[in-house]
Amino acid sequence: MLPDREVASVAAWLKHYPSIEIISRDRSDTYATAARLAAPQAIQVTDKWHLLKNLGEALQRCLSPQLTAYRKQQTQQLLEAPPALQIKRPPRLSPLQEQIVQLHRTERIARYEQAMALRKQGLSHQAIAERVGVGHSTVQRWIEARAFPERKRREQASQLDPSLSFIRERWAQGCHNMAGIYRELTTKGYQGSYESVRNLVISLRQGDHHAPLHSGTEPRRNQ
Repeated sequence: MLPDREVASVAAWLKHYPSIEIISRDRSDTYATAARLAAPQAIQVTDKWHLLKNLGEALQRCLSPQLTAYRKQQTQQLLEAPPALQIKRPPRLSPLQEQIVQLHRTERIARYEQAMALRKQGLSHQAIAERVGVGHSTVQRWIEARAFPERKRREQASQLDPSLSFIRERWAQGCHNMAGIYRELTTKGYQGSYESVRNLVISLRQGDHHAPLHSGTEPRRNQ
């Protein structure tokens, strides 16, 4: 390992290997400059992890405005569409959202693989964390897991819970239209899913008027 990341140190090391043809490096100007000075004959390429990172950042910049516009469009359609159409609620994750989720997972896998490779070289947890760009505790968790740890979807109390009494009251008053109930809830600040409202209204339509005043949990949604 080199004592530092200075141009002189990297260039001096490269000069010991005049037959180098390809140099795989990160986005550091230090390595780029050292390679040009000490190994001008070599082709410089981006390593796999940084290539994926660059791609991920570019895709996120490209897709983020479209995703925001898509969410606004879906919300507007949900509020304006007839009740029969509102029952067909869009999937919890849109194709764009799913693409971003998979992109983040690919980036995490690349970092994990880089961390494991550095571990095999004998680097300490702290050194790996600095090289990979994650926290020390993350590196320790990865090493202890012995396999890539998939993220588990967290659960939280449903945002519908505070509105259950209101929904039952409106139902008793004769309001049996789930889209109408949903619109009333949004005017009161409800930010949960239409699906949660729909499921509760369906249970009321089926005669479950004495169900516990709790809607359970719903998966956390990406904002």
